[in-house]
Amino acid sequence: MVPVFGIDLDYTVDDAIRKNYGVGTNGINNAKPTVKPAQKTTPAPAKPKTTESMPKLPAIPQNKQPVSKQTTATTNKTTPVKKAVIKKTTAPSKSFPMRKGMSFEIVNASAISDKQRAGTRIVFTTKKPIKTAYYTIPQGTKLTGEIAESHTPQISGNGGLVSLSIDTIILGGKYQRIETRVLRVGGKKVFLEDIKGKRSYWKNTVNKGKWGRRTFHKMNKLSADLIQDKTTVILSPFTFVYGVVLGTVSTATSPIVSLFCKGGSVYIPANTPFKIKLTQDVKLYY
Repeated sequence: MVPVFGIDLDYTVDDAIRKNYGVGTNGINNAKPTVKPAQKTTPAPAKPKTTESMPKLPAIPQNKQPVSKQTTATTNKTTPVKKAVIKKTTAPSKSFPMRKGMSFEIVNASAISDKQRAGTRIVFTTKKPIKTAYYTIPQGTKLTGEIAESHTPQISGNGGLVSLSIDTIILGGKYQRIETRVLRVGGKKVFLEDIKGKRSYWKNTVNKGKWGRRTFHKMNKLSADLIQDKTTVILSPFTFVYGVVLGTVSTATSPIVSLFCKGGSVYIPANTPFKIKLTQDVKLYY
């Protein structure tokens, strides 16, 4: 047998060209091709890429510094730097105690009398050094006080009065408070812290009755002389009675008259020794 080869031509392409571009037998005409608008197509969702699972890497240690709990609101703000204040330190003051009941002697620098008003300040000085367990107060240390109460002599034989309150000692250039009581003034005891003038009621009573007694003695002597003479003996009773009456009247009235008489004054000259006693514990600085 003889092999035969055949070619099958597809003319469908020529039909499509002629239809779309107007190609005739005379060639391509001027007809415009009709192009259909392209339709919008939505892209298909991309499939997630699949990656092969990798083993986890070991954790890398990090040098993290500890963060304090107290944090500032804003890191941009700068805190003001406080200037260091240098305080001047002084050496501690030296001190020593004086116990309640301790007594010592002082003298007044000026005279004191009941004519001075209450509130008048009086200056005293220590008569001799005052020794304590920790410190010796030198002689001549000044103390001050004031007249708390005073009055001049009064009727009914009351004397003058001065009440002293010695309340300050000047030691180490400092005025320091103390509480004291006056025990003696010039060797005489002081009761209830009041220095009183002499009460002279009974003394005044005796003095006011002296004139009556003197008169009685004179009349009694005169009566004795009249009895010696016969011519005057008749008068002797009268003089005797007169002396008795005057003596009795003066004795009876002298207590009443003494009520209007005053007592003695208070006058303490300078450098008179005073003995005082502490009534409270005190801590003194020198």
